[in-house]
Amino acid sequence: ALTRGMNKRSTFLIMRVPRPRGGDYLVGLRFENIRGGHPLSLKPGDATVAQFRLERRDAGYLVPRAGGASDLRQKRVVLVGCGAIGGQLALELIRCGIGQLTLVDPDVLRPENAHRHVLGMPPLLLQPNKALLLAAEIERRYPGSQIKGLATTIEHAIEVGSIVPTEYDLVVSATGDPNVDRSLNDRLYTAESRPASLFTWLEPLGIGGHAVAFAPQEQGALPGCFDCLFTPRPLDPAPVLENHASFAAPGQVFTRELAGCGNAFTPYSSLDALRTAEIAARLIIDVLQGRVHGPLLRSWKGSGEAFRAAGFRTAPRFEVASETLETGCTDVAMTNCRVCGAK
Repeated sequence: ALTRGMNKRSTFLIMRVPRPRGGDYLVGLRFENIRGGHPLSLKPGDATVAQFRLERRDAGYLVPRAGGASDLRQKRVVLVGCGAIGGQLALELIRCGIGQLTLVDPDVLRPENAHRHVLGMPPLLLQPNKALLLAAEIERRYPGSQIKGLATTIEHAIEVGSIVPTEYDLVVSATGDPNVDRSLNDRLYTAESRPASLFTWLEPLGIGGHAVAFAPQEQGALPGCFDCLFTPRPLDPAPVLENHASFAAPGQVFTRELAGCGNAFTPYSSLDALRTAEIAARLIIDVLQGRVHGPLLRSWKGSGEAFRAAGFRTAPRFEVASETLETGCTDVAMTNCRVCGAK
């Protein structure tokens, strides 16, 4: 561009210069006080030349510099649940380079959750929706992010067509509600050309957290679905409805209330949510980069000290070595699953 002022003309030039070790860098040159012809014309005039510093803010440059993967920029992900885990997970997915992210959650951000939610305290006199507020905050922190928030349930979003699961590369649920997750699993499994799916949740009092992924419907994909975790084992003498991945023994109630406010909650910390979001984010990257071809369950476990001190009992899976849990378990599919039948 050539600008004209009072007896002054100026322009600038940005050059891309190849690097000997691969890649390139940008050089900026500014031409001030141009006299005569344009400096880049066939008959250039005279000018004052100075180099200026370029500051790149585009995702194509910033994401790889921060360890993100450029191939994730073409991926589309929908994240259901924007609570303690989902909030952290949404930020990490953008930082990792996910190209398009849609957030779905009908709930509002409440003051009592400020110390374990990535957004902190909600604005005064308002109870903003989590998905909308989180999407706005991510756009503020990372301009140019392709992110959208929907203040509704995933069931309603699918029914009215706001969310079409087959248009996404991955559907992630961080609701922590097994009923919502099992219902979503039903919808995804019966969909034609179903996308990959991932479910993540944590357990109370620092006992641990989990993320389980299922590959997209494709030739060679191993069988299994989220409902397999709730399917009784064939040899169970007294089968009960429980999550086989759980570190806590079944039949226990963990919700608490403080000061008689009537607002029940499950006790866990921001650190627990952050650690769970981390294993989920790493597993999401593995799925999107094609390294997961069937069910894969990864978990982290804490010491269990606070859990047991509160009088709760652990399940046999809590005794599995941490290294084995974090590497992942593929033995998830159940042949008598009501949804997939391990087909």
